[in-house]
Amino acid sequence: MTTVPSGTLIYVGQLSLLRSIVTTAGPSTTPITFTDRLSAGLTVNSVTAESGSCAVSGQAATGQLVTCTLSGLSPGGQAAVNMIVTAASAGQFTTSVGVSTGSGVPDPNPANDTASATLSAASPVPVPNCTVPSLGRTPLSTARTVLGLLHCKVGKVTHAFSNSIAKGLVIKTTPRAGSYPNATTVSLLVSSGRKPKPHKRHH
Repeated sequence: MTTVPSGTLIYVGQLSLLRSIVTTAGPSTTPITFTDRLSAGLTVNSVTAESGSCAVSGQAATGQLVTCTLSGLSPGGQAAVNMIVTAASAGQFTTSVGVSTGSGVPDPNPANDTASATLSAASPVPVPNCTVPSLGRTPLSTARTVLGLLHCKVGKVTHAFSNSIAKGLVIKTTPRAGSYPNATTVSLLVSSGRKPKPHKRHH
């Protein structure tokens, strides 16, 4: 049996996958009971098994127990148990798994019926905001670069005549200067220069 390797890093409040592989060497083909005792502070959001059904008991505050019944495994066969968990706080957590068969069923190697791993939960790295500075009268190429460095996406670029802002310089941004969610799309209105004067027709 193998399980998630020790030292696996998960993040507080984010869904993480813990995967255990149960392999049977036989000789019996009877159902196998899989258990996983999680230390307090880990919440099991869902659990599925490739060959069987699972249930969760207990409270996350005191440690939950996952129990799965794996059936239909012939000698040499294996099944994965996939758990989605969430850590409530930063720290070290353990997962202790075991397998067993019914009474009277021979097990030629009971030493490989258990496994455990230690998980490290860390606070997630904050996602930086998109910061839109005041870009009025900034060259378009500079505005593009600055917005990218400040975690924004450059959106549609449109042009308009302006009698006060030189050609190629930014007139305004949408949204305007401020702090927004990461990767916010920022549209740019760029000056096309002065509006041409209409030609007078001479008679």
